[in-house]
Amino acid sequence: MPIFELKYVMTVQEASNHLFEWFEKNDNFEISKDLKKIAPILDNQEADTIAFRIALENLEEAKLLSSKEYADKTYYILEKHMDGFQQSVDVGPLTARFLSNEINEFCTIINDQTDSSETANITEKDIRNSVHIIQFYKQKLLEKEALLGDVSQEEDD
Repeated sequence: MPIFELKYVMTVQEASNHLFEWFEKNDNFEISKDLKKIAPILDNQEADTIAFRIALENLEEAKLLSSKEYADKTYYILEKHMDGFQQSVDVGPLTARFLSNEINEFCTIINDQTDSSETANITEKDIRNSVHIIQFYKQKLLEKEALLGDVSQEEDD
């Protein structure tokens, strides 16, 4: 029997991220009915359920959800569809410069200045483009690791 038993407890942030994914496809949530659909295996059911309850309350405070008790259950309903919510992000000058430089350097590498970024005017498009750049390099890294894995397999044979 192990001396220490590690139990993973979900954070409120992780619960919130799961709920965002849920609400992209669903407009309501009731914890006793829907929690197992989001997280079918919970290491610590009580603590994880509390994390989800806190995340739901936080989303309600942020005016993304409204809740109502009915028949001894609390239902959380989207205020409007998820694609209708906008968030504001303040970007400092150093971060704006880094973001803009990376996007512009990538544009130079691919020889396409269509999506060049202006440091003094960071937009949602710039953030989206930076995510695309990350996805591009992540895919390249995964391909390289797969190739290296195949090479090491051949060397072992």
